[in-house]
Amino acid sequence: IGHLVHKLVHLTHKNIDEKLASTIAWSRLEAQLLFNASHPPMKAWRFWRIMLTEFWQRAIRQGLWQDGTEGWIEIIYQLFSRFISYVRLWELQRVPPLKTTYATVDKKILEEWKQKQ
Repeated sequence: IGHLVHKLVHLTHKNIDEKLASTIAWSRLEAQLLFNASHPPMKAWRFWRIMLTEFWQRAIRQGLWQDGTEGWIEIIYQLFSRFISYVRLWELQRVPPLKTTYATVDKKILEEWKQKQ
């Protein structure tokens, strides 16, 4: 263990494709960990609180707004990334699951369509 003499430059993504691929992978893991930890049910207000907290952290506390365009891209992207993680959590928490809900809706539409023919 040691101490850094200079700032650590953490360049994790070279383009938006890499960034999106990383978000897809990590958001699944993060959502599952939150679900396994019995995170409170996701409600609309929680999404807003999470997004505002993320904005506060990135834009204000870390001062990313000072980095110009790159900073604002990072702020907005991290809001999006956090949102995706919590949408995945919401999907895991849903009862009935979205898959079941859509299957029910699809079945109803097909039945209505068959009755009209």
